[in-house]
Amino acid sequence: MSATTKLQQRQELKTALDRLTEEEFTLSTQQLNYALKSWLILNPSYQHIGVYSAYGREVDLSSTIKDLAYLKWCFPLVNDQHMTFHYVKKTHTLVSGYRGIPEPSATLHPLIPAEQLDLVLCPGLGFSPQGERLGKGGGFYDRYLSQIPSTIRMGICFPDQQLSSIVSEPHDVKMTHLLTTNGVIEL
Repeated sequence: MSATTKLQQRQELKTALDRLTEEEFTLSTQQLNYALKSWLILNPSYQHIGVYSAYGREVDLSSTIKDLAYLKWCFPLVNDQHMTFHYVKKTHTLVSGYRGIPEPSATLHPLIPAEQLDLVLCPGLGFSPQGERLGKGGGFYDRYLSQIPSTIRMGICFPDQQLSSIVSEPHDVKMTHLLTTNGVIEL
């Protein structure tokens, strides 16, 4: 598919997110955090979890991180065109990084080798039932996730971010699971 089609889909998804009222945004965020907490408690083998700092209208998972502080939460650090994950015990130690997004410090937070991550929670603009993910266009998650094909990859999305299909290209890495307000769906 053409880049224009991907661009159009991104714009449509951004518009849908912008249309969410603060009440809808807050309620969906609470439902998503509850569903994720419940799923993680029922799946205790996932200990090293790649997570993101919410930026803009992304789902904020800080409630889950706080309530399940015994897990090893690992945040992405963007350096040039590469992304690595680092263990962060206390989120207040994150610093402003790429695009102003809170990130770990390479000197303060230990690097976690990609193969040690049991689960990566992925933000995105849109997701499909086939596992397709449409990000913001930087390719950071696709490049990172391609290194760890057997790791669980979970897309995190509001109801308006779920589409029947997403424009994808061969380098786009599919999700294995989707976190929705109805719970976790294995794809």
